Parts: sequence; C-alpha cells; structure tokens
Amino acid sequence: MRRSVFPVILLAAAAVIIGQYFYPRQSVAQEPGRFTSRQHLAEYVRENIQLAHGYGVFLTGRASADMMVMNAVSGAPAAVKEMKNEKSAASRVQDSPGDAYSATNVQVEGVDEADIIKNDGKYMYIASANQLHILEAYPAEQARLLSTVKIKGYISGLFLNGSRIVVISDRSGAPGMMAAVYDITDRASPSLVRTLAWEGGYVSSRMIGDCIYLVLNMPVVLNGGDKGEGDNINLPVFNDNDRTRVIQPEEIQYFDHPDYSYLYTMIVSINIKDDRQEALCKTFLTGASQNVYSSPENLYLTGPKAPDMLFIGNRLIEGLASLVNGDTADQIRNIPASSDRPDEKVQRAYQILENYISGLDYAGAGILEEKIRQMQEKYNRDVARERNKTVIYKFSVKDGSVDYRCRGEVNGRLLNQFSMDEEGGCFRVATTSEGWLFTDRPATRNNIYVMDEKLDVVGKLEGLAPGERIFSARFMGGRVYLVTFRRIDPLFVIDLKNPVSPKVLGELKIPGYSDYLHPYDENHIIGIGKEVPVQPDPLPMPMPLPGETSVPGRMPVIAPPVPVREQGVKIALFDVSNPSKPVEVSKYVVDKIHSDSEVSRNHKAFLFSKNRNLMALPVSYPENWPVKDKALFMPRYRQWQGMYVFNISPSEGISLKGRIEHPSKKDITGYWVNDAVKRAAYINEVFYTISEGAVKMSGIEDLKEIKTIGLPENGSKL
Repeated sequence: MRRSVFPVILLAAAAVIIGQYFYPRQSVAQEPGRFTSRQHLAEYVRENIQLAHGYGVFLTGRASADMMVMNAVSGAPAAVKEMKNEKSAASRVQDSPGDAYSATNVQVEGVDEADIIKNDGKYMYIASANQLHILEAYPAEQARLLSTVKIKGYISGLFLNGSRIVVISDRSGAPGMMAAVYDITDRASPSLVRTLAWEGGYVSSRMIGDCIYLVLNMPVVLNGGDKGEGDNINLPVFNDNDRTRVIQPEEIQYFDHPDYSYLYTMIVSINIKDDRQEALCKTFLTGASQNVYSSPENLYLTGPKAPDMLFIGNRLIEGLASLVNGDTADQIRNIPASSDRPDEKVQRAYQILENYISGLDYAGAGILEEKIRQMQEKYNRDVARERNKTVIYKFSVKDGSVDYRCRGEVNGRLLNQFSMDEEGGCFRVATTSEGWLFTDRPATRNNIYVMDEKLDVVGKLEGLAPGERIFSARFMGGRVYLVTFRRIDPLFVIDLKNPVSPKVLGELKIPGYSDYLHPYDENHIIGIGKEVPVQPDPLPMPMPLPGETSVPGRMPVIAPPVPVREQGVKIALFDVSNPSKPVEVSKYVVDKIHSDSEVSRNHKAFLFSKNRNLMALPVSYPENWPVKDKALFMPRYRQWQGMYVFNISPSEGISLKGRIEHPSKKDITGYWVNDAVKRAAYINEVFYTISEGAVKMSGIEDLKEIKTIGLPENGSKL
C-alpha cells in the first residue's frame, strides 16, 4: 500500500498559505499603520504568533526557536545586548579642532557615539563597571582624580556635551536600562539632573547637537500566550525623572508586512541641555533591530526580514493547481477566495489532491507525488531566500524629533554599522547573501546596493567573491572598500560615483584578512585583522569507494580546503591611489599565536591621528611560559595585555613605537591578573592609557611614564 506524503507536504503548505489570512491592508504610501486599541494590538500579535508556530512546526518539525514574543508564564527574553552628503569622521586628518586632543573614533562626522571614556582636552571621564570617574587630566604633572560617582548598574557608555555628561547603564536589581544626565559644572561634585529608565534592551545610541537618540527594544508579552483571549498584552513603559509614561496602543505603529519575532522598538530622544523639554518617543512593532547607522539628518535601523508568506503562499497554491487538470485544478485555485480559515483551506486542498491521486494508477500517483515534493522544495527555498533578506527603516531626525520616512529591503545580511553609508541622497549597503542555485547547500555571495531617498534600489553589484563572506567594509565618498575572506584576503576597491552602476575598480589578494578598515587619507587605508598563512590549493586525486583497492578511470575528486589557522594580529597600510592596482605598502604582525585586539570587534578602541603619525590599539596574547603559584595545583599561563603604539605614514610605513601595560593585580583567588588597558587618548604632548584600575600618563614622543593615577576599586570588571 502506498503511504501518502501529502499530510507532510500540505502541512508545510499550510504554513505558507496561512500567511495571507493575517495580513493587514496596505498602508497608503507605505506609511505604517496604528493600532486602534489594546484589543487590536493583542489580536494582531496573537494571530501572528499562531502563524509563526505553524510556520516553525510545519517547515522545521519544531516550534520556531527564535520567537521573541513571549508567554508571560515562561517569562520575557533577556535584554538585547549590544549608518545628503556625509563625510566619514575617520576620513578627517585629525580627531578634534587643532588636533590638540583625541576624541571618540566615530563613523560619521557630527554624530557622536557612546564610549567608556570621553576627553575634552583638560578633563577625562572614565566609565569603570558601575563607577564614573572624573579626572583633571592635563597638565599631567598636576593630574588628579576629582570625583567618583557610583551608578546603579553596569555602564555601557558615556556622552559628553559641554557641562553635561550622560551615563547609559543597566539597572542593578531591576530589569531594563537607564540613561542618567549629570551636570558637571562642578566636576568635583557632579549633580544628577535627569534620569530616563525603561524595561527592555539597549540597541544603540547617537548624539547629534544637544540631542541624544536612544534605540531601545522591549519584549512583547502576551499573558496566556497565543491561546489567550482579550487584550491582556503588555505595553512599553519608560520613566522620565520618575514620571511614568505608558505608551498607548494608538501610539504604536506597525508595518503592512508582519513579523514573527515581535519586539517594541522605541526611538527615544532627549535634549540634554534642556531639562524642561519632555523626552520624545516613537514606538514601532517590529522584529529585532540589529544595526544602527546615523547621519546628521537620518537614522537607519536594520533587521532580518520575515518571509513574505502572502506572496509565496499564492505562488504555492497556483503551483499545486498547475500539477492537475480540469475541475481539480479549478477547485484548488478557488480555495484562496473562500471565507474559510487557513487551516480549513489546507484541509480542503489536501482532500482534493488526495481524492485525485486515489484515482490514479500506481505509476501516475508516484510521478505526481514526486512533482509535489520538488515543488515543495522549491518553495521552501523561496522561504529561505526571503529570510535571508534585510529590512531597512529610515527616520529623519532633527532637534529631537523623529519621523518615519520609508522602508526598503536588500538581499543578504549586514555585518555591522560600517556596512552602511549615506552619501549625496543615496543610501549604500554591503551584504553577504546565501544562494541555492546550482548547489546543494547555501553558497555565500557578497553584494553592494545603492538606494535612493525612498530606499528603492537604483544600482547594485552582486555576486562578489563567491564562497566568501564580508569581514569588513568602509565607504569613503565615491568608493567602498570591501574585505572578504575564506582562504586569502581580497581587498576590493569599488566605484560608486555612478549610483546606478557600481563597478569593481581593482582588487588585491594577500594572506590574512582585515575586520576593521580605517581611512588614513583619500589615497591610503588602514586594515586591522589577522595574519593567516597561505594554504596550498587542494590537489585533485582519485578517491576509491568502500571495498575498492584501485580506482581505474575514476574521475578525480578535489578535497576540501585545509582549515586556516590565524597567526596573530595584523596591521596593514594599503595604497589605493591607483584603484585598479591597490598595494599593501606596509604591514606589522604581532607574531604571537592567539593574539587579539578589541578593535576587531569595537572600532572605538582604535586611536589614530594623521597629523601626529600616531596609531594605537589594545592587544592581548598568551605568554609561552607558565606562572607558578604554590597555592595552585597546576601552573597558569600569563596573558599579556596592553597598548601597542605605532608610528604610521605612507613614506615610512608602520613601525612599533612601544608597548604600554598596566601593573597586574590580584583577583579574588589571589592570582595576579592583568589590569586590561581598554583605551588610549592624548592631550597635547601627553599620551594616556586607561584601564579599570588606573590611568597612566606617558610622553607622546618617547612613551616614558610621567604619572599614574589609581582608580577606586568597585569589585567588578569592565
């Protein structure tokens, strides 16, 4: 007896067809819709949870693992932890007016980013776990600690604006995050003037002028889960100076394409100079926000796209109908127009096809079942392609106001904020996508997309470096520099001067890779990454089958490439003055196995000044000799950590100027550990290195120590 495959096939189809049932009407001009009541909000979320459950079970055999809409019984998810003509801040030849002192390494000039230290040329502000330290840092001989403020939570970052400093932290003993504004007119005695607190996660933030824009995620919690009834759903809440504000359903906007991993995404702005101005908030029901880019005029949020189940479902129904003829095909095509619920439509389609197959002979039934299997595989791949897309939301920002502008999408996923850029009214993105054509497994490809002011794609360059993925990207005016990697490091130089026709100007293939790119000037770019030895190309060889002793006439098989092994941190300087032939003019490798730099993950740890030919980055690596301790049964291996300081110029290349480390200290077990150096800064002739426990001042020319100031212990680590 033939065992029917239709229950499995059509249950999978159910997940696709069901999508059309819960789609709201198209909003006019792509404007997001607004909920009319709490009941409306709860029903919308509940129905899409049910869709997501069906989608996850039918296509993967289990409930979706990345569901962010939570049942109140099981609790809420953990907080989410932690891109007109713009000029990249890094493309400037100096970090601050006159290059007298360093500032945070930010992506876009005029758009500040939160960091754990801030520097105004005389005073230094340092976040260390749950403490804010304020130092009179210059001149070095008179440097002293002025004050330490204990914060009720671990500090994520700081913003400095004149006599105001903003501290972003979690809330110890309470869920969520907070932003505290201090008046530092008297730096020996800062005073708290404003506190903004919210339940949920902190995604990112930017400061433009006197206004800070916070991008927040809050979990959506349905009491009773998707089986509940009524309007029992949580609403986003935040507090402004102990004044609680509940965001009402009528203030929450949603998009005409539903998601299946809902969060409340909030963009909250505060004017840190005007305490009387109320915090402004825009709230959207979206999926999880991944990356944030901001120009002085626009803010962009990106996130993974949920599959367009309505479109895919309609194609699947039509496809199933095309496999049969006459009345049977007409019956299937008429199913979507019925008023039945999605599950009832699926059952009807199942019954129609099952009845049809029962009237076929054995051979005919087998042929039809195989066609349906192939069609289902195709539609599963369509779903996977949709899931591989990125959605981009654009908002205009001005003087604290936030207004939604438009939504767009591109193939692939973005690596980080440097995969985005705004230039001359165009928004440019670099992505890595997965394709399934002519392959039995996903194959990576890399792409550049240029979008207009409405986020419609007007130019694209697709299919770069098949089988590799983007490790770093940097947009600079009319070009983008792209590093992809699998076995060697291709540095692509791509021309974007004609937005509708991006093109590759040149590429350089060298060992290793760069996962952070930083402009030196318009003709040179710095790369920070890892050195990787060149692996020989795998040779084709005949491969015997099990039980064979020889392989006469057998076609040779190419073995997979040998896994690469990273050797150490690599700093490279590239000359791109001839874009068709980029050249690596200098490089320095920290010749230590497993050496690492935070710059590979956090650009704000990078210090650079072209005028001073100065570059610095934190580096760590294991020493090759053990530290003996009588209290320990086994020896421990010491981890070196400190700041590598370089001279850098196109004419002289890259040379190590010196290394600075901070004294080790004992941990709670009595073992001596590094006081990790996190950041470097300079003020005039003084070079500063900052760790959790100390600020060390050295001469910027010879790196000789001038003075060290210890910072109070707080019992926790940075």
